[in-house]
Amino acid sequence: MSELPSISVIVCTYSDRRWELFRACVTEVCAQAAESDAQVVVVVDHNEELRARCAARFPDVTVVANRESRGLSGARNTGVAESNGDVVVFIDDDAVPRGGWLTSMRAAFADTALLGAGGEVHPAWPKGVRPVWLPPEFDWAIGCDYAGMAALGAEIRNPIGANMALRRDVVVRAGGFRAVLGRVGGTPAGCEETDLAIRMKALAPRGIIRRIAEAPVDHHVDADRCRGRYLIRRCYAEGGSKAVLMRLEGAGPAMSAEADHAMIAIPRAIGRELAAALNGDRTATRRILWTVLGLTAAILGWIRGMFRPRPQAGTDDGIARDQSRSTAAGFAAVRLGRQSPSQDWPAVRVGVSVVLCTLGRAATLPAAVRSVLVEQAWPATEVLVVDNDPTSGAARRALTGFDDPRLRVVAETRRGVSYARNAGVAAAVAPVVAFIDDDVIAEPDWVRRIAEVFQADPDGEIACVTGLVVPADLDLATHRWFEASSGFGRGDTVMVWEREGHGELLTRLRAHEPLAVPGRRGPAYPVAGSEFGSGNNMALRREWLVRAGGFDTALGTGSPARGGEDLDMFRRTILDGGAIVYQPAATVRHHHRDTPAQLRRQMYDYGVGMCASVVRYATTDTAALLRVLRVLPGGLRLLVDPRSAKNSGKTPDYPRALTYIELAGYLTGPVHLVRSHLTRARRERIG
Repeated sequence: MSELPSISVIVCTYSDRRWELFRACVTEVCAQAAESDAQVVVVVDHNEELRARCAARFPDVTVVANRESRGLSGARNTGVAESNGDVVVFIDDDAVPRGGWLTSMRAAFADTALLGAGGEVHPAWPKGVRPVWLPPEFDWAIGCDYAGMAALGAEIRNPIGANMALRRDVVVRAGGFRAVLGRVGGTPAGCEETDLAIRMKALAPRGIIRRIAEAPVDHHVDADRCRGRYLIRRCYAEGGSKAVLMRLEGAGPAMSAEADHAMIAIPRAIGRELAAALNGDRTATRRILWTVLGLTAAILGWIRGMFRPRPQAGTDDGIARDQSRSTAAGFAAVRLGRQSPSQDWPAVRVGVSVVLCTLGRAATLPAAVRSVLVEQAWPATEVLVVDNDPTSGAARRALTGFDDPRLRVVAETRRGVSYARNAGVAAAVAPVVAFIDDDVIAEPDWVRRIAEVFQADPDGEIACVTGLVVPADLDLATHRWFEASSGFGRGDTVMVWEREGHGELLTRLRAHEPLAVPGRRGPAYPVAGSEFGSGNNMALRREWLVRAGGFDTALGTGSPARGGEDLDMFRRTILDGGAIVYQPAATVRHHHRDTPAQLRRQMYDYGVGMCASVVRYATTDTAALLRVLRVLPGGLRLLVDPRSAKNSGKTPDYPRALTYIELAGYLTGPVHLVRSHLTRARRERIG
């Protein structure tokens, strides 16, 4: 036990139709907050007229507009950002706390192991009369305590959102509420508090969430929620939300409480009602009917949810890979209420050499160079443009407008991006080498964001930093098709991959970026290497690159293998004991292919490059071959299953031919790899 924590109470509202209920709620909350010296925050969900009305009625309350996407999750995140308490208490705008509510909530958190608490939620029925047809096991559908739930004092997976309290620092570290879950306006979705509670427990495994006594609220139930059609809608929506949650967090954490309720509480309820019917209770058969209908609706919602596009755990909205770069770079700042994520990073002293490889043909080359040479807020040590077609003179002509001693042109006559990158590494003078392509534009703080991460690691554990790649535009169908299938985005959360069984680096980095999480590990991890980022936005320690022998010249764009050299480097980094950090604040904008023919070529090349990289690794030794065979089934499912993370985002207008072309690239990858080895051997004999 310890001293009592400070408290912030957050009330989210969205419609003036609930004004009288909202007013009663906030009035009682303010009265209890005054006794506990607690902060009260009201968040209005995208309704400026209502926000002004709230501010005028409650001048002593912090009233703010939801700064995130519309819905309860975004509003709650805004409330957390505005709060200053050690514990954030959430109450619905149509619930009124009973006496002693806030004092009891605060007292519970004297237990330092307590991550979260849920108070009792009693239904306040219209005219004080409960609908006789509604089974008490389904009171969760109206946001209240229900028959079959855990007893008071018991440890629970998650509290009911209408009356819950959470430790703010753990909420922040877990990333807050996900907007892909939760109610939006009158849409009866849910599970956002379940998802957050699961992630909080993952961060603090020894922490507990408990249902507590003496902190009750009365939750108003309006007449619409007392109708059968609302129960069906709510159960169906909850089933869909549970499907999303299960695909984000896994079946075990997401469905444990629901499985117990369906397998124990529901059969017990049906037995109870059958006995009541036999004893002459004429309403019992109606409750049995609605029990079956509610359970069926939830199952149907779950089935539909399982066949919808898979949400991405690392993104705020779950599916929007093409989110704006400002949202991605400022995600942490909005969530934590900080002015800038970089305020907590150490001052940058480490030097960065930027390497850009080109044939001189890209019309975007001058803009790409300008973005890293002229427009950076924290300058690079040097910018090395590696000319991979020096005889044409195209690259030098494109750079005639630049006059900066930090710009150097390095000639590399051997065709292929791996040769070019290795030439850049050999010429670089800074301890960190950052790579960018000639068809991307770096944001003004790109170099600084990369350097900050390396600066925070004086022991040199971090070998590689990758960043967020967003589309420069999505005007054309080809741009949108590429994002739907492949894309470069890896979400807006800082991720850390380090050696198995180690977590010290992640812990240290959370001192600078509290939202950092362990890196995502897909079904082909680490063989495919695709989780970490992409080669058009990556940086590595120069000494690590030299020790690794540089990029594999049998792989990469410009070689017969057509790609995969970045994935190979990521894989080698992890397997050799280096750590990789994905820092989405280091953002670049990529110009996607404009024509279907260009996109078809790109998708084929991606398939070839990925397969060639994996086959190249499999042939290194027996351990590598066994590792590839172990992940092969999962990798194949990722490729061919329409519901996989790779395919589920494809829109109805996505050309099926693109899928077949990419798969053809995978099938022919080994042949291309053999050709690449033969080409390299012939070149070495000649040179």
